[in-house]
Amino acid sequence: MLRDRTEIARVERTRRDFIANVSHELRTPLTSLLGYTETLFDESPDPKAREFLDIIRRTAQRMSRLTEDLLTLGRIGRRSAISMAMPLLLATSLKDTCASCSNSCAKTGAGSNEPD
Repeated sequence: MLRDRTEIARVERTRRDFIANVSHELRTPLTSLLGYTETLFDESPDPKAREFLDIIRRTAQRMSRLTEDLLTLGRIGRRSAISMAMPLLLATSLKDTCASCSNSCAKTGAGSNEPD
């Protein structure tokens, strides 16, 4: 059974572009907001004002982390689309990983069952 995946690919591309655009558009104002808040916080002698500025700062930091998460999801989406198109030799990859880990463990003595 053959399916036309053109529409699915278009929707996926639109989703990735949207995530990237929203993330970048939020990043700049959040960076400015954090900078202004820190400046006001450092210069304000009023404890109540500092309390509110701290709330603003924490909220902006949380939004900044969410924005970074969106960008990360966008990058993962692009990578997974690329990696899905390439064949993966699982057995070979596992053997290489095990060999690499064994060499690292042997060098450091990690994984040894002998008592110190």
